[in-house]
Amino acid sequence: MNVSLVVSDSSPVRCLAELGLLPLLLRMYTRVVIPPRVLAECKAPRKAISEPALNAIIQLEVVVPSDQAAVRALQHTLHGGESEAIELAIQLHADWLLVDDLKARQVAKAKHLNVIGVVGVLMAARSNGHILSISPLLRRLQMEQEFWIAPHLLSIAAEGDPP
Repeated sequence: MNVSLVVSDSSPVRCLAELGLLPLLLRMYTRVVIPPRVLAECKAPRKAISEPALNAIIQLEVVVPSDQAAVRALQHTLHGGESEAIELAIQLHADWLLVDDLKARQVAKAKHLNVIGVVGVLMAARSNGHILSISPLLRRLQMEQEFWIAPHLLSIAAEGDPP
């Protein structure tokens, strides 16, 4: 994937960091940016995250969205991190918005943003030779992070894994 700029919501960076794969994003994309609210959500004590994962996330570039009125408008229907990530992706003309939440994906698509989730990133990493198999990683996300993945998406993702 030859993409230069990705803006991420908290769920994908948390998941990739917990898998020890956050450096993978930095190999696949030239620039990975998160808004301040995403960093705050990753630090929130109610969403336990390992210290190594948090340390990896803290290394990402943090950029404040300039249109706070637009962020507030999005917060009527979305969480703070999703709202800031969408607005920041618009502001920076990001190639991709990395987000997993269905409603946030729908809003982003309505604003003509390209969206990809953690499963899509893992599939792209496998097809580019960065990782061999994603099924074990997806099972870890489901068990360790209580990450929900649609059964049909699991099947599609597993098709490219070696036997």
